[in-house]
Amino acid sequence: MADSLLIGDRVLVGKSKQSGTVRFVGETQFQVGDWVGVELETYAGKNDGSVMGVKYFECEPAKGIFVRPNALTKVEPEPLAKDEAPELPSEAPPQRQAEAEPPADVTDSLPAFQERRRVVG
Repeated sequence: MADSLLIGDRVLVGKSKQSGTVRFVGETQFQVGDWVGVELETYAGKNDGSVMGVKYFECEPAKGIFVRPNALTKVEPEPLAKDEAPELPSEAPPQRQAEAEPPADVTDSLPAFQERRRVVG
């Protein structure tokens, strides 16, 4: 079962069926064999993801526990109900507007400006 467990999997631990999330899968320095580190939802654990000074994962104190893979039951995610499905856009995203025409060259308006200046001044 250790091969089928992945970090982030939701599990139930032992006969008590404490729910938690897998945070570590593999060999440890504290005991031979495969172990699974689980972050429990409640403060029913034994550590913070560390054992004998070695940190295998991080969680709040008393929320971490290490168990053998056969002590776990994997919880399959429930499919979303039809009304909980994420909404998809009903129409295409707005198109980018065409850029405005560049302003007329300033020198094009210079003769008109000079003409007005002669009239006024």
